[in-house]
Amino acid sequence: MEWRPTGAPQTLVSPLPTPFSLPLPPPPPLDDAAARAEGAARLRRARLASWCRCCEGSVEPGDAIFPVAGGRGPGEEARRSGLSWIHLGCAEAGNGGTLPPRPVCKHFVRAGRCQYAEACFFAHPEGRDVEAARRAERRREAPNQKVANRGEGRRNHVKNDSRVSVLRRWLLDQFGLEHLRSRRGVLDVAGGKGELAWELVNLNGVPACVLEPRPLELSSCRKKWSRGLYWRNPIFHRWLHCGHDPSGPTSAPPHVRIMLESSVVAWAAGESEAGEAVFEGGRRRARALAWTRKGLREHEPDEAEPPAPAATARPPASEPAEPSSADEDRSSAAPPEGEAGDGLEVTSPLEAVELLRECSTVVALHPDQAAEPAVALALALGKAFAVVPCCVYAASFPRRRLRDGAQVRTYEDLLNYLQGFHPRIRRADLDFEGKHTVLYMTPEDVLDL
Repeated sequence: MEWRPTGAPQTLVSPLPTPFSLPLPPPPPLDDAAARAEGAARLRRARLASWCRCCEGSVEPGDAIFPVAGGRGPGEEARRSGLSWIHLGCAEAGNGGTLPPRPVCKHFVRAGRCQYAEACFFAHPEGRDVEAARRAERRREAPNQKVANRGEGRRNHVKNDSRVSVLRRWLLDQFGLEHLRSRRGVLDVAGGKGELAWELVNLNGVPACVLEPRPLELSSCRKKWSRGLYWRNPIFHRWLHCGHDPSGPTSAPPHVRIMLESSVVAWAAGESEAGEAVFEGGRRRARALAWTRKGLREHEPDEAEPPAPAATARPPASEPAEPSSADEDRSSAAPPEGEAGDGLEVTSPLEAVELLRECSTVVALHPDQAAEPAVALALALGKAFAVVPCCVYAASFPRRRLRDGAQVRTYEDLLNYLQGFHPRIRRADLDFEGKHTVLYMTPEDVLDL
C-alpha cells in the first residue's frame, strides 16, 4: 500500500502486505574511506543556487565555494552554524590572495570525533576534542546532573534532531537487516510521529508498525525524501537499502492507535481473553488523550460515551513530571487529536494482536510512560528489543523500587530498574545528546526465554 497525500483517512482492516513491496536494494555501498573522500569533495562545490555576500553575486550549482563567518544573504540572519559559503575566488581575494584558514569542524569540537575523519573539509585542530572528552566523562560520572548550555534560567538546547536515524543505523548494525525484516518486522512502541517506522519501511525495506495513541505526522519524512536529503551524505549510504530516487512513492506504516498498558501486554501474551474489549477501549482512550509538558492527559469523557476499562499500569501522569526532550516536537507538530493522521490505522483486534505477537523486534525511543511495558512486552513474547528511556515520571509510579528498596527517582535509577528485569539486558550509549542510553537484548539473548 502506498502513501496517498490527500483524500480520506486510510484504514487498514485486511491482512497487511508481507513483505512490503519496496524498491530493490542499491548497488553495494562505497567503503568508508571512499565515502568520506566523496563527501568531503562535495563540500567544495555548491549543490544549490545561493548568494555570495562578498561580491553580492549569485552562487550557481557546481561553483567552487568556501565557508566564512557571516550571514546568508541580504537582510537574512546567519546560519545556525555561523558560516556562509561564498565563491572560492572571493574568499581568496579577501585574504590577500590565499585561502583563509579552514573553520573548525563543529562535530569534532562537540563530540570529539567526526564521521569524515582525516578526509573532513573542516579543521580538526589538536586538543579541541579534549573538552568533548571531558564532557562525556562528566556525564558518565554524574548522569543526572543538568549542565546549563544556554544561560541561567533557560532550558538546555539538546542536539538530538537526528536521534531517529541514529537509532535506525544502530539497529541495523546490532540486530542485522535479515532479523529486522523477519516475521512482521519492527514494533515501534510510543513512536510519536512515526518517523522511525517510516524510515525503516522506506529506507531499509523493513516492515514496521507504530503503537502510539496519537495520530502520526509524517510530512517531515516526506519532505526529506522528496528533497533527496536521505541520500545527501555518502557516509550514510551503507545504511540505505532503497533506490536513490526522491520522485519514487513512499509507504506509510501501519498504526495501532492505543497505549501500551499492562492489559495490552497480557492480551498479547495470551494471558487475557478480553482482547476485543482491551483493543476497542484503548482506541477510545487514545482519542481522549492530549500531550502536555506534564505527560499524557485524558480529557473528561462525554456522558453518552461508555467509560473505557481502567488501566492498571500506565495511567496518565497525575503529578507534575519532568518534560521529555521530545516534548516540543510532540506538542507543536502533531495533528489535532481527533484526526486520523498519516498512518494506516489498524481497526481489527486480530490484526493488531498479530502485529504485536509476530514482530521481530520491539523498539521504543523516548517512550515516556511506556518504557517499562515495552520491556515487559518484549520479555513476555520472547522478542529482541531496544528501549531508550527518557523521563522517569517518579510521581506517576511511586511503587517502583530498586533491589535495595529505594524508590526509582532519577534517570540512572530508571535504567537500573529496567535492566534488573533480566540478567541478559545490556546497555549502550547512542550518538546523540540528551537521554541516549539504550537497553537491549539481541536475538541470541532471547532464544530460550
